[in-house]
Amino acid sequence: MKTRFSFVANSSSSSFLIAIKDINLDCGNVSPFIKNMVNKLIKMLTNSDESIVNVKQVEEFVIRQHGYRDDNLESVLEEDYVKDLYEKMLKAINSGYTVRYFDLDNHDDQGKVETMCELPDEDDGSGIYLISGDN
Repeated sequence: MKTRFSFVANSSSSSFLIAIKDINLDCGNVSPFIKNMVNKLIKMLTNSDESIVNVKQVEEFVIRQHGYRDDNLESVLEEDYVKDLYEKMLKAINSGYTVRYFDLDNHDDQGKVETMCELPDEDDGSGIYLISGDN
């Protein structure tokens, strides 16, 4: 019998994977308040539960989140959704992004959840995009 060993999601939390590069914004002649808010947003988007920066970490993450105790990468990637996620994560890593994983509480982290849902779902050159979100 296979035993799942990652968390079980429920409606009270949402998980997100985002790809992010160093973001250096030139806010130009905006008020200190706006500059401060932009810096806080960037800090929020870089303060994640886990950072994934290389292929080995992508493999470990995918097995841990989508596998069972006796699974290896090959067996986990038999599921199309997981294979697609794996490929998206590898593409981001190979393009110089860091993949960041967030497990957010829908009640306490509502602002973060809403922000994640507004991210572009592909690399548009802005230095940040959503790979996966279950909200």
